[in-house]
Amino acid sequence: MREKMTARTEYSRVHCYQPEMREKIRQVMRFSGPRMLLYHPALALWHVACSVREKRKQRERMGKTG
Repeated sequence: MREKMTARTEYSRVHCYQPEMREKIRQVMRFSGPRMLLYHPALALWHVACSVREKRKQRERMGKTG
């Protein structure tokens, strides 16, 4: 049975923003990311855990384990 494409998996392959806007978003995240550890440490750790888990799932889907 073929796996159904969800909105998240479909759009994760396509950039939604123009390169200039993506760079602005990257700058904001670079500024605000470390501050998240000070103001919401539990949420920061949860975000890291979810990011690692998602990258692992993507690697497994691509056939690259390890």
